[in-house]
Amino acid sequence: MKILISIWFLIDPQLLLGFWNLKFAETNFNMINSPAFQASSKVDQDNILEVNELYLKNKYIKFDVDTVFWSDVNAKEKKVVHKKGKWNLDGDTLKINDYDEIFVYKY
Repeated sequence: MKILISIWFLIDPQLLLGFWNLKFAETNFNMINSPAFQASSKVDQDNILEVNELYLKNKYIKFDVDTVFWSDVNAKEKKVVHKKGKWNLDGDTLKINDYDEIFVYKY
C-alpha cells in the first residue's frame, strides 16, 4: 500500500495541497521514551514535555501551489512560531525550503 501511495504522490503532487493538522509525531514519541530522556532530571523532563505538548497542540502545515506555511515551537522561549517556505517534490522526497533559516527539510 505504501508503494501505491508513493507512486500516486509522484504522479500527482496536487494531493498535498490543503491544510493538514499533526496528530502524532513519532520523533517526539521516541524522544520521550529514550534512555536519555529517562536519565534527565525531573525539571528537564517537565520542560521537554511542556514544549512537546505545545508543539502537538499547535502543529499544522498548509500547502499552497508552491508555498508552504507551518507552525513550529521556539523551545527556548516556549512559544509557537509561524513559518513560510517553498515546497517541491523531487522523486519520492518532499523538500521544504525554510525562508527564515535558509534550510531545506527533506521528507
